[in-house]
Amino acid sequence: TIAGVAPLIAYNFDTAVCIGSSMQFTDFSTAPSGETIVSWEWNFGDATVSVLQNPAHLYATAGSYLVRLKITSSGGCSAVLTKTVKVHPFPLVAFTHPSSCANNETQFTNTSNTYGNLVQNYQWNFGDPSSGATNFSSLANPKHIFTARDTFTVQFSITTIYGCADTAFATIITKPSPVASFSDTLACEGYSVNLLDNSTYPFPQYNLSRSWNFNDGSPVQQSTQQNPLVAISHLYPAAGNYFATLKVLASNGCRDSVRKNIYILSKPKANFAYSKNCLNAQTQFTDISTQDSSFAIDSIVYRQWKFDNQTISYLRNPNYVFSSVGAHNVQLIVRTLRGCDDTIIKTNTRSYIVLPVIYDKNLTGTLNIGFDCKFSLTESE
Repeated sequence: TIAGVAPLIAYNFDTAVCIGSSMQFTDFSTAPSGETIVSWEWNFGDATVSVLQNPAHLYATAGSYLVRLKITSSGGCSAVLTKTVKVHPFPLVAFTHPSSCANNETQFTNTSNTYGNLVQNYQWNFGDPSSGATNFSSLANPKHIFTARDTFTVQFSITTIYGCADTAFATIITKPSPVASFSDTLACEGYSVNLLDNSTYPFPQYNLSRSWNFNDGSPVQQSTQQNPLVAISHLYPAAGNYFATLKVLASNGCRDSVRKNIYILSKPKANFAYSKNCLNAQTQFTDISTQDSSFAIDSIVYRQWKFDNQTISYLRNPNYVFSSVGAHNVQLIVRTLRGCDDTIIKTNTRSYIVLPVIYDKNLTGTLNIGFDCKFSLTESE
């Protein structure tokens, strides 16, 4: 004999529940027309029960549980529904880091256990507000540069896709770091540039080592000299804009580096022209030297002329009278505003002698005998 129609059973529950949080169960069951549901029997799969219609249950441990609900209608018919529910564990957050130096990069390594659950987000707070936006990170394994020699509290939190979260803390005491610095002088093409290492480190118990990289293909130069002021010279292959990098490493593992532009200035190109010249007549000399200022502004501001290694002129375009026939040395030194110079010597300058001429005593005037050298004729007995 059929006693009646069974109720239609249905219920739901929270799916994102972490251990230590209550799981809410909600009954959606319906009774046949004209009847009502009069009893609910919940079995939560952990040896606990409830007779409430919509109970909340707190599981003591994470894991999967079989939840059974039995309902009975006023007509005396029952229905049973079993579902599997899962309680998610909290992640166990942990991280490691090496000893830290002020103004040096510190690597943080996430060693947390999420028990196979996917991570929704990572949150780091390095306790270093002076670092601005970099005081925070959402990476799993971030790096951070602490801005001072100080004590910092680092906070790391993980939240899984089920909303389960945990936080770990660590105290970071940063060690002092050296301050890399060097000064340089302008150098001209063909000359070495002098670099003076004036790095500082106020802790004499830690030795410093240095490495220089001139970024022109030459080998890196190493130095362990402990003098606070260490000088080094380097010859760059040509004029141009280079940069040099100095790295300083203290024996406590802290380091610093600095990079500067190095300008190697072009030398001027000394050159001059001169007019055809005659004995006891003025020869015009014209400076036609050039200066390449394509990457660094510079110009020729100084000239020194030397005629036969004796007479000196500082004019740009001087005149000179040679007093003897033959080859003469003329030297021109030019120097730029920034101190680069060049020298040229020419020896093909000649003074031509005026040759004797037989002439008619009635002839007066000026004759050209060659080389553009001229003389005046006057009557003589």
